[in-house]
Amino acid sequence: MYTDSASTLDQPVEAYWQQPAGKTVLTFGKFYVPFAQQEWQYESKLGMMAQWTGGRSSLAMSVNRNANLDSTNGYVRGSYKVAGDAEVGLSFGLGNGFSFDSIHDRGVAIDTNIGYAGWRLYGEYNHFSTRGSYNDFDYISGKLYYEKLGVWKPFVAAYSWDDHSGGFGSFKSTLCGVDYQASPKLGIEAAIATTSGKAVSWLQLHWTWEKTISR
Repeated sequence: MYTDSASTLDQPVEAYWQQPAGKTVLTFGKFYVPFAQQEWQYESKLGMMAQWTGGRSSLAMSVNRNANLDSTNGYVRGSYKVAGDAEVGLSFGLGNGFSFDSIHDRGVAIDTNIGYAGWRLYGEYNHFSTRGSYNDFDYISGKLYYEKLGVWKPFVAAYSWDDHSGGFGSFKSTLCGVDYQASPKLGIEAAIATTSGKAVSWLQLHWTWEKTISR
């Protein structure tokens, strides 16, 4: 996805500068666009973003350059905590090729994050379209975790999408796996999935390092 000769995303994946400005946080550089839960629109682009958080609500807005199509893309995501551990998000995307350079020039997404009695459910629905007809794209996913096993978090998930324009095709998959937090910096994910073609499995390592630079 990042380093192959036909990679989906150009390096660097992220490289940005972030600065608080009152109640606003400004971001400049290359970053993942603020659209839904990143289960589908997992794409980083050059641009600038403003974020606000207050009480139960948050809002992120960005303007990004699509280098492949030489166009401008815009993204907005707002979220609201409807209960102590239940959040609903609403996102909009605009501009030619706003989603991986597809022909769609507008999109909307609804996502949820709900926790209850040790269980956590992530859900997301996307709908993309164009000015013309018969090019709609629909995506839906759900992921359920159990979080009361310490550093182990087993999960099951299902994904489905259908693109009438033919760009993204049609796909369905169910999977099960487990996340393991080996240390505060290192996380491990293992999973197996059934797809329309064959069963696939993977092992991922997530290493996160942060350093605060004092002024």
